Amino acid sequence: KLNNVYIPKNLDDAMLQLDKIISPESQAKVKVIPEDSVCMALHGRLGQWMILNWGFYGGSRLSHYLRSAGVTFPDDMADFLILAYHRKLNGKPIEVKALAPIFREKRKKEFEAEKKQGKVIQEETRKRDTTKQKGNR
Repeated sequence: KLNNVYIPKNLDDAMLQLDKIISPESQAKVKVIPEDSVCMALHGRLGQWMILNWGFYGGSRLSHYLRSAGVTFPDDMADFLILAYHRKLNGKPIEVKALAPIFREKRKKEFEAEKKQGKVIQEETRKRDTTKQKGNR
């Protein structure tokens, strides 16, 4: 527990905890959201709740489990669990080994895009002092 909130140990445990904290009415609403937009729809509330209460930045046991599955960024961890929960509610297989690389690739593409847009703050060229000989250093 962290701040009196139980932290799941793995994906199955997280799905059980979500079943406990999300009402049947809310589960029905989550179930009908299209899979390609469920993360966007739920990240601001449920996703942020998971990040904060399940200790994704603090290195909780659930965050370690998700890192070992290949999901390393806290926002991606929340989205991974939201998508997994959506699939569970709809009776679809979660397929951790297929799902985790999607989040890894997404993060990699975002990093590469940011790197390309990066701006050089200062550039300098240094001249070597050729008067010094190798043996005199």
